Amino acid sequence: MDKFKFQAKLIMENKLNFIHPWDMERCDEIYDIPKNWNISPNGDDEWVYMRSRMGYFDGLILLYEETKDIKYIDKIKEIILDFISQHKKLKSEKSTRTLDSGIRIVNILRILIYLEDKNLEYDKNILKHLSETCTYLFSNYISKYDQSNWGFIQMAGVYTFSIYFKENEKAKKALKYLKMQLKTQILEDGLHWEKSLTYHYQMIIYLIFIIYVQKRKNIKSNLNFFKSYLNKMTKAAKKLHYPDKTQINFGDSDDNEIESILALSDYILSKESEYKLTDISSLFIKEAKVKKMEVKKGLEESLFQQSGYYHIKNEYFSFSTYCTAMSSSHTHIDYLHFNYYNKQKIFVDSGRYTYRESKQRKYLKSIKAHNSILIDDNEVSEIKGSWEYEGYPIIFPITVYSTKIARIVKTAIFDTKNQAVIKRTYIILKENILVINQVFCKGKHKIKFFYHLYPNTDIKETKSGILLNNVVKFLINSYNIQNSTYSPYYNCLVINKEIVKEADFLDNYFEINAILNKDVQIKQVAVYQKEKKVEDDIALAYEIKIQDITYTIFIKNKEVYKGQKVFHVKGRPFYEEIKIVKDR
Repeated sequence: MDKFKFQAKLIMENKLNFIHPWDMERCDEIYDIPKNWNISPNGDDEWVYMRSRMGYFDGLILLYEETKDIKYIDKIKEIILDFISQHKKLKSEKSTRTLDSGIRIVNILRILIYLEDKNLEYDKNILKHLSETCTYLFSNYISKYDQSNWGFIQMAGVYTFSIYFKENEKAKKALKYLKMQLKTQILEDGLHWEKSLTYHYQMIIYLIFIIYVQKRKNIKSNLNFFKSYLNKMTKAAKKLHYPDKTQINFGDSDDNEIESILALSDYILSKESEYKLTDISSLFIKEAKVKKMEVKKGLEESLFQQSGYYHIKNEYFSFSTYCTAMSSSHTHIDYLHFNYYNKQKIFVDSGRYTYRESKQRKYLKSIKAHNSILIDDNEVSEIKGSWEYEGYPIIFPITVYSTKIARIVKTAIFDTKNQAVIKRTYIILKENILVINQVFCKGKHKIKFFYHLYPNTDIKETKSGILLNNVVKFLINSYNIQNSTYSPYYNCLVINKEIVKEADFLDNYFEINAILNKDVQIKQVAVYQKEKKVEDDIALAYEIKIQDITYTIFIKNKEVYKGQKVFHVKGRPFYEEIKIVKDR
């Protein structure tokens, strides 16, 4: 809580930074607060948007609770009334952007509820302003908000204010929008269609607040409707975080701790929880309590077929991959990307950093910033700006099938610009991953592979592979290790390392990389057809030893459509595209 108290002390000196883990666009840098609400001290309009949302009152409440000094409450009122005095007539400008206006309603409403609970007075002009803000949001609602988190968050502000202060007509109108937005935006697999977990969680936060206000006012109508969507979205979110309770940061997302949100969701849904309420949770809903649920240990596997995500994890291991169709411009060019966690993050998504038009923004959205594949330095989805693309590949659905021994995950795209089929198949054998890369593209071409490592990953190059964190070895030939950039959250950029491989090929390219626990042994073994050894581009096989068990993995790279179609490895017949067997 100290960082919130420090922020509050800054505010008392008319200085500000944005440090809440739930903030959409954080900014650690401290700036003097401009008198004009439309001025950004760092040149990024997001600073104006963050300031106008008023999500920074928690520390002032904490200091008031600690000292009982009314000056902290007075400072909150001063900020709100200053905004009102400079926005007597609401009009479209940076400080009144519709998304931020909806968030501001919620944050001011939270303060009004607190003041009522403490029997502290507030200026009734605040209610008048909030009512006018609701009207302003209705007047400026446009059709694209039907499909955007913007629309839902705006209407969450209007709805909660209106039901709390009994502005029934506004509440009815907002409810109609909210119902339509949830039905439109939440996919059958439970994820928000914009494919950014940061914004998925923002939707969860405002759903929690809607249910909280309804319960507080004892309004039972539509409660089950909102609960059903919160339950659906929370279930999906629980399947897409690392063992350390941080979210997988696909699309425009950050490397956020999400335990506080998931625990709050379980609380508001009256469920036991495997997640702990944190200090941050209590800032949002002070009275929140959850009963701890015993967690069953073991592998949990999730395929989000509609969204295009796959994840498998246990208490110390996680592997995920993406192959998603285009949705909103929060989507990155991250198809065929994967993440790998073994006791800590190792192979990662590079994050978002900024929404400003810049080389860094374009880079972090590109294939090069993901663990993916690029042909001829020619991205099929050219990034025209912060929010625009030119082109997108044809995406094939992720397919998964399991055996008693392993899981096989298949991803593929058709690169329409380069006229190439790119397939990436993963064989998951305990915490060990074989990455099978296949490219089919007529003519002479160059191919690049990018593998991004989490900042401060320990790297040792050995004869048996690249040893990472003294935990796993990465098997790849003819590579370079170079500096890259990683963004843990908005406005924060750090140096990391990436492994890059380049190669030339004619018509097709095939390569297998492997991520193996450091004590796992692997070697290639011969594949025969009619007693004749076959070339690797047709089929190949590996012997892999994990602890005391040896497995044989057979991989067929080309379809055999003439003559005998059976291959033999170590005297054993194989004919499937991929087959994993335990040696006798």
